[in-house]
Amino acid sequence: MGIRAKSAAISTVLNHINEKLDLLSVGDLYQSRRDEMTQRVIEHIRQRPYEPLYQKVEAWGGPVGGFNFGATRHVTTGTYFGSSAPIQLVDNVSVAGRLGYFMTLDGVPKVTPMAGANIMVMRDYTHVRPLTSIQEGTKVSWKDMLIPRFMTKLSSVLDEKDPIKGSTPDAPTRQPLDAFLADLREGEVFTITDSIALSAYAQTSSSLDVLMGISPLNFLNTVAVGVDANRAILRQTSFMRTKEGVQVYVRSQTSKALGMTLDVNYFINILRVRSNTTWADLNTDAFVIDYNPEYAEYIDSENSEAKFVKDFKRTRDNLKPALRALFKSNDPELLYAKFQHRKFEIDHNLKTREVRSKFFAMRVNSFNEDHLLKIRYPRSEEAPELNPKDEEVTLFSNKRGELKGRDLLGFAFDWVEGLLNKWAPKGRVDLARSDDPNPANTPFGKAYWRTVNTEADLTTTGKQYPSVGVVQHVWGGWHLNRKKFMKLIDEVQGELKYSPVASYRLIEPEAFANVTAVDFYRITANLSILPVGLDKIRDLVLAPDQDGKSVPKAKFIGRLFQKISEKLGREARPHDKEIYKDMLTVLGNGDFKAGERKFIDECQEEQDRHKKEKTMNYTGSWVNGTYFDCMLPWLERLMKLSANYPKDKKAQTQWMTNVIYILEEEIPLPQLLKFLGKDNYIYFVRINGFRMGDEDGDIEYFSNTLGDPKQHIEYANGLIQMFATKTRISPIELDKTLGSFR
Repeated sequence: MGIRAKSAAISTVLNHINEKLDLLSVGDLYQSRRDEMTQRVIEHIRQRPYEPLYQKVEAWGGPVGGFNFGATRHVTTGTYFGSSAPIQLVDNVSVAGRLGYFMTLDGVPKVTPMAGANIMVMRDYTHVRPLTSIQEGTKVSWKDMLIPRFMTKLSSVLDEKDPIKGSTPDAPTRQPLDAFLADLREGEVFTITDSIALSAYAQTSSSLDVLMGISPLNFLNTVAVGVDANRAILRQTSFMRTKEGVQVYVRSQTSKALGMTLDVNYFINILRVRSNTTWADLNTDAFVIDYNPEYAEYIDSENSEAKFVKDFKRTRDNLKPALRALFKSNDPELLYAKFQHRKFEIDHNLKTREVRSKFFAMRVNSFNEDHLLKIRYPRSEEAPELNPKDEEVTLFSNKRGELKGRDLLGFAFDWVEGLLNKWAPKGRVDLARSDDPNPANTPFGKAYWRTVNTEADLTTTGKQYPSVGVVQHVWGGWHLNRKKFMKLIDEVQGELKYSPVASYRLIEPEAFANVTAVDFYRITANLSILPVGLDKIRDLVLAPDQDGKSVPKAKFIGRLFQKISEKLGREARPHDKEIYKDMLTVLGNGDFKAGERKFIDECQEEQDRHKKEKTMNYTGSWVNGTYFDCMLPWLERLMKLSANYPKDKKAQTQWMTNVIYILEEEIPLPQLLKFLGKDNYIYFVRINGFRMGDEDGDIEYFSNTLGDPKQHIEYANGLIQMFATKTRISPIELDKTLGSFR
């Protein structure tokens, strides 16, 4: 909390500075408008004192613009800022200039419409420092928040030509580059971003009591509905310290977004629902440079002519000036000149549709994302005539996910900040909340989320891998005591309850015998569905054995209902009955009768929820020309997907994600695993976090595994993860997402 308090104080001070730098503000325009209206009223009283004064519908506004400084520090987890370290201290500083136009209308009954457009130019610095504990974060100098200054200070050792003596008599003498890298931790990231953004918005707001025509409801200050659009161009350089050496990413991105927002405010934002669609084209040059300073002690005069030694020295001689230029002036030209044979070229094309909802402390997010990824390997040093484009790898993934969580600290900060600014508006208090939309990554927050991801290989010039699906259920948060941790472990193990594998020791409780609590936890249940498993799911939904068959025509009054249901939906297909039978067989763990009983029970419960009084009268359904004793929406959605199987491989990947998303939500895990077959899936649980009381508490825990695949094991975690392993590019860099969680 000490870090939060100091960061809030810095943000508040900067707010006062930024107020002075806001050269053309909306507040100034409102004050000018008030002065104009006051003068108009005075003139009316003087000239026509006995006539009423009516407010006409008038547009007014003017230019807005100024400068802005920002600086924050907070502790977080997750990969939002580009590092996979379990716990991170994130510093961010930025400077921006803005110019735009604001316009609103007076005289419109009950509502206040407004609109505007802006152009913003920004430079942003982010430093992600891995920590071993929160207490360590409190000891980091606040002067290091001045990231440009810190980067210059850190890289000053690269100015030296002679070896650097150790800080103690026992410490070894190091080369300047080795001393520089020794000051950095694995997973430490520096990112510099230059961006230009164009945006436009329109919004309508009103007091709720005015809209509803009742009183008193003035405790809800405003309700606002707005739409916005923006386009951004950015250039970004990111440095990451890795186990093998360093990686540098030089990115160019063009993105555009359309959004709609509903806000309900009283001092603070109580309710917000935002729907947003973003398109992004991102081109990255990824320099993957292996250099381990520890190898230096094995180099001596006897092996100086060895190829390994020559390569090591050449890398050191080239990397030192390249990193010096990068840290001191954000200049990557030496990297391009000296490491062109270590440069991967990566293209990302992303389309993300996301809905984020906030109600008090609760957070509910959902997204659907298409990701087209292209990877070109470095140009060969031995055969420079070969074109990397001839061996370009093309992958496509479609991902769906939903998150539910709560951010107690953020909600408390909203209230405190809102009340302080209400009582003392000139204080401009800012408590420096994190930008991370996943509450699991914030102090005292927690969340549960699930994702379904299907990946396909679209490569045309080389080996093509079959598709794979990955389903993940993740429980994450800031802290769990032992009782809650073990209860959550039991819940995960309990997913296998009442199944033939219920007695299987997926998670061994003895491994946590000494655990007293878990901080910054992530518990991930991972199901990888291999190619034959995906084929079985496809055939389950498509029912290909029904192709060419016809649907029996109903008799008498049933024929009328059959025709009406076809008019309201689509033409009857024999596949629907087969899908119904096969799906209930899976639900019954191979027994259709057992699955039917369970399905009808659920269906009748659904009907009861829509009845005013519970009765024993249950009705069947005509759906698309076929009669069913009972029907649930999820099975109807699967039938709709069955009738609309695409021919394009990208669209088939999206189709498969939608099918798995429904199946894994509605079919219990044991039944789904039995249907897939043990050779066609891998299921395991991964636990990350700091396990207090355990001497190996910072080591990732992997459970035992269900499933026994004989092949395709190399890409069980997905094709993108497989190529991250092959290329050693950070998985975070390859598996890009614009979604709020992963």
